[in-house]
Amino acid sequence: MAGKSISAWVDDRTARDVEMLAKVEARPPAHVVAAALKFYLALPEEALSAIRKIDALGTEEEVQWAMRKVARALLEAQHQIAAERAAKQMHGDGLGALESEAEIDAGAVQLTKRGRRSRVG
Repeated sequence: MAGKSISAWVDDRTARDVEMLAKVEARPPAHVVAAALKFYLALPEEALSAIRKIDALGTEEEVQWAMRKVARALLEAQHQIAAERAAKQMHGDGLGALESEAEIDAGAVQLTKRGRRSRVG
């Protein structure tokens, strides 16, 4: 992927946080910053305006509360996406028609066996 290097000024705390996260994720700090910037720029203007207002007017506790709300919404979206994909896969594997516990158990065993074979081969 072609890219371009840009620079930005951040306070010492943010720089330490980026370096720490990069170390935990075993990737360069530039990748952490790029992911954060990509996320920020993908937000609609209304969300960006809200972020700026919360940052300017909110206390540290209020800012943290708002960030927890954002994190919760992202986790809920991730869960919903994963659940929908799992449901589609189950229907594709013929598990959607299973009704009894015994049928579901047998279907799960069959999926497990197929999964083992595909990893080995």
